[in-house]
Amino acid sequence: MKLGLIQCDYVPALLQTEFNDYPLMFERAFSEFDTDLDWTVIDICAGGHDVEVGDFDGFIISGSRSSVNDSKSWIIPLLNLIRRIIQKEVPLVGLCFGHQAIAKALGGQVFKSKTGWNIGCVPVDLTAAGKSFLNVAQQPFLYAFHQDNVAVLPDDARLLGSTNVCKNFIVEFKKGVIGFQGHPEFDVAYMQGLLDINIANLDDKDLFCVEKTLKKASHSIAVRRFIVNYIKKINQEIN
Repeated sequence: MKLGLIQCDYVPALLQTEFNDYPLMFERAFSEFDTDLDWTVIDICAGGHDVEVGDFDGFIISGSRSSVNDSKSWIIPLLNLIRRIIQKEVPLVGLCFGHQAIAKALGGQVFKSKTGWNIGCVPVDLTAAGKSFLNVAQQPFLYAFHQDNVAVLPDDARLLGSTNVCKNFIVEFKKGVIGFQGHPEFDVAYMQGLLDINIANLDDKDLFCVEKTLKKASHSIAVRRFIVNYIKKINQEIN
């Protein structure tokens, strides 16, 4: 299965020695469910948006320290690429920033949260549709590290899951297009690394609460498995 990783940022320099960069992180995280995954990295930040989308079985959009509302030169090409992927009916999954980018590309609105950062291993309240869609009975916990939220969903989007500070945490935007505000590609060590280099953004009380959540078990592996199977299922239905 040929997957395009739309890379919208790079692992912070202070963490690259230990964690390398996002392409290797994604490959390690997702390939355990299918050893035949063929990854192509589309470095959107470096202008890599001239892609023949029909050559791919699916795309995953990474997170980013940028905001979809920034005026950076690669944001508009990214939104246009998202629209082309959806028009071609190629499965698309957005994670964190990628989730927000899909929402904006389809006419939704993204704003910075009034409550500040949402960081940690957070519980997700699934809707009835979300429980059926994800095929889970228990409440999942996912890693989160964001300030922006999808505030207004585009037309025809379906809410699947919320957290106490982010209503639109998991969304099916269209058939074959899904977004997670969380980071199933992260593990606890990388979350701790991000926390360590962003410690100035949190007061002691917030820091204690976040570190406490990281002791909870994440359901990242189950979500990764779901994403791989979701892309496969959509391709089977199309073909």
